[in-house]
Amino acid sequence: MVTDIVMPRKEGMETIAEAKQMQPGLRVIAISGGGPVGQFQYLELAKQFGADAVLSKPFKKQELIAMVDDLVRRP
Repeated sequence: MVTDIVMPRKEGMETIAEAKQMQPGLRVIAISGGGPVGQFQYLELAKQFGADAVLSKPFKKQELIAMVDDLVRRP
């Protein structure tokens, strides 16, 4: 699953926690361009909520593809 952290209706942290609770083996990539707290703080917090990988905006399409490929190949 790829999710942004700052979203209008439901924060990404809540989304990650709920998704991991429903499906513990789910692999999650969290993305953020920042906000009032700052992108790197959000991304570190996302890891604590269960994100397997994080990516800061802006990013290149190839970076996302490589990250997805890496997560799919992990045992």
